[in-house]
Amino acid sequence: MRNAPADDDFSRSDIGRARREAMSLVRESRYGDAAGVLAEVAVPASRNLGAADPDVIGLRGQLADVLFASQDHRQAAREFRQIADDLLLEPEPDHEQISQCRLQEATCHVHAGDPELALHIMRELLADEMSRFPEDDARLLELRRQIGELEVGVGDVDKARVTLTDLRNDLTRLYGPDHGATIRVSELLASLS
Repeated sequence: MRNAPADDDFSRSDIGRARREAMSLVRESRYGDAAGVLAEVAVPASRNLGAADPDVIGLRGQLADVLFASQDHRQAAREFRQIADDLLLEPEPDHEQISQCRLQEATCHVHAGDPELALHIMRELLADEMSRFPEDDARLLELRRQIGELEVGVGDVDKARVTLTDLRNDLTRLYGPDHGATIRVSELLASLS
């Protein structure tokens, strides 16, 4: 796609063409070109169909993924954040997709060298998720483990020790001391001593 379609001649099929062209460019390791193709169509697609239209979200998600793959982590983080924000404005938000975008945003910040911001986002996400799921939900347990590991990574060993000790206690209660998840957290805790 050489030129983005103007709003008046935009059609939903432009999204499919852009996505296919971008995939072809990615296979050739032309990430910047792929991101450009997707970004050009994302603007008229959002204006014509709405920012949270499923096809537009798919296009924008692909754009964020391409940016991440090209190591443009800061721009990818912005894209993931904007997708999550737009989905949150929907009458019936897809919380699972929003959570995935926020987790991806945090991952982008880790790769961009800002683990403190990633940790902040993950803690906010955990607080939101705890209002939606029971405390022993596997998603929450995994998110708590990731937060503990990130706390270790930023050098906040005291917080990490509290996070991981609480998590180990919950995992032991739920699965027993010999479960793989419990062992993994126990080993991480032991490495802090």
